[in-house]
Amino acid sequence: MALLFIGWGIFFVYCLFRFRARPGHAALYTPVKALATKYIEGFVLVVEVVLLFGLSTPVWLATR
Repeated sequence: MALLFIGWGIFFVYCLFRFRARPGHAALYTPVKALATKYIEGFVLVVEVVLLFGLSTPVWLATR
């Protein structure tokens, strides 16, 4: 859980810095049509499942 917290916290700070309001920059409200974003989302999902279930299952089984 600490790794997830740190990872998402770093991403949050990056987004705050990268997408801050600046003069001359306008927001684009059209969705991204790139295929890479789907792979990145899938990778994040797999990593979170491994961290949450893969690391906790041996501990859960040991306490039974």
